[in-house]
Amino acid sequence: MDMDRIDSRIERALAANARAEKIFVGLALTIVAFGVIAMVLAYRNVHPLVAAATALLQALLWYPVAGIRQLRRENSSLQAVRVLVASVPPDRAIDEITKLLALVRGETPAPPVSRRQRLAG
Repeated sequence: MDMDRIDSRIERALAANARAEKIFVGLALTIVAFGVIAMVLAYRNVHPLVAAATALLQALLWYPVAGIRQLRRENSSLQAVRVLVASVPPDRAIDEITKLLALVRGETPAPPVSRRQRLAG
């Protein structure tokens, strides 16, 4: 396994995740700003329905917050892949990386596959 190639791919993925995280944070700040503006307007004009709509607008924060959490989980797993590849023999590294990626995606990790089954399939 070429460690330089693996490291460069991981670095590119981490950089892409950092860019996406900035977009999610910007989206969250925009939603908060619109919510604050709507709340001030509702208070100033005494409109309780507009204030209730502000709560709905703030509920839209779930999407960027969930995106940030997913990106951070992916970042930590990508950093763990680097350690796995360097410290585990290649035949075990494949199984460990597969389990790690399944965990990141929120799936149940598949049971380990023996080398004989992998070569036969």
